[in-house]
Amino acid sequence: MRCPKRACWVGIVLLAFSMASLAFAQPSATAEALFRNGLQEMEAGRYEAACPSIAESYRLDARPGTLFTLAECEAKAGRIASAVAHYGDYVAVFSRMPEDQRQRQRGREAIARQQMDSLRPNVPQMIVTLPKDAPFGTSVRMDSIELGTPSLGMSLPVDPGEHRLTVQVPGLLPRSTTVNIGVGETLRVELEVPKAPPVQPPRPEPSPATAPPMRTEPDERPREPSEQGETRRVVAYVLGGLALEGLAVGTVTGILAWQKKDAVERECPDAYCSADGMDAADAGTTYATVSTVSFGIG
Repeated sequence: MRCPKRACWVGIVLLAFSMASLAFAQPSATAEALFRNGLQEMEAGRYEAACPSIAESYRLDARPGTLFTLAECEAKAGRIASAVAHYGDYVAVFSRMPEDQRQRQRGREAIARQQMDSLRPNVPQMIVTLPKDAPFGTSVRMDSIELGTPSLGMSLPVDPGEHRLTVQVPGLLPRSTTVNIGVGETLRVELEVPKAPPVQPPRPEPSPATAPPMRTEPDERPREPSEQGETRRVVAYVLGGLALEGLAVGTVTGILAWQKKDAVERECPDAYCSADGMDAADAGTTYATVSTVSFGIG
């Protein structure tokens, strides 16, 4: 069955509105549950659990009453810097409300201003600085908040207690430090910038090992009896050969010297020698000397 054109459009619009209402109701219901849980924790004095619950409720459904209650919770928990900031946010929202909405706030705006005036003098102030030679791109974080360059060097309101400051230099590991600040205190913190490790010069390559010069040393080990006997036999053979050779040479040169003696007697009568006699005398003398030496060796 076909519906009239106008009726179909009306149905589509109503369906869209109902789906939008359903989508909006889901976070609103969650926000309402978180808000009621936060109120119960506040009444029990458990502010560390109450404040995060109320903050999450306000994130899901930003109602002015939830914002005011969050500021009240933080003030009771001692987080006075956060409380002053949220009281200020509530006053700003209140100033933009229509008159009928202001009437429904039941005097919260006056309480917020009074709390701001009471708490502001006790808010701690922290001044965070970096060295002048900090590398370009160095970043600083305070707890979970990154501090931009304009925030460095100026007085920043913080909650009392511990705060973690982290410095990050591009390419290096971050360096963190924890500081503690009291109520009404002003603290100046100059952060140390991580330094790059020094560059180590390359180690020289080891040169190839050079073999030590060879040393020639006498063999001092005791000789075996067999080695000594062999050596003696070799020496005896050599000396024996020399002796035989000496005898042979002595015999031959002795005969030659005797022959030259006969020639000298024949060519030198009456103390006068011819030329052949003189030669024979010289040769005989030489042969006689060699024969004598050779027989001495033999």
